[in-house]
Amino acid sequence: MLVAPVQQRLEDRVEELAGRLGSASDLVALLDSNVAPTAGVSGYLVPAGTTGVPTRASGAIAGRFTQEVRHGVTLVVFLRNVDRHGKRALAELDSFAAAIREAVCGWAPAGTVGVFELQRDGVLQTRHKGVLAYQFQFVISDQLRITP
Repeated sequence: MLVAPVQQRLEDRVEELAGRLGSASDLVALLDSNVAPTAGVSGYLVPAGTTGVPTRASGAIAGRFTQEVRHGVTLVVFLRNVDRHGKRALAELDSFAAAIREAVCGWAPAGTVGVFELQRDGVLQTRHKGVLAYQFQFVISDQLRITP
């Protein structure tokens, strides 16, 4: 639901990610293969789940149940010093990470209530030598609306 618009936004705004973003199934296949990514920059977007915010009352308004929810989207990026994109992303890691945050934070795809916020980002441990893994976790507020 949110992965496709986030992917489009990142590919449009972060040059190093254009054409280099895969899905959750691509990430699982990579991890299962136990082979290091070959590209300088490889990114994977994963839906990170939904968290409900407790309602103060019954949550029912005019015959509808409403509840604030927060949807998560996670971006995992693998960086290697093997091509111009990987070299630039690694040499300017702070700028690369800032470009990703700036592309997503404060923006909302059509049909959502809130805007994306950064939950956290940082380096992940990887078992592959010469590969830096970096994870971004974004959340966006929305409303769950159900007519019982």
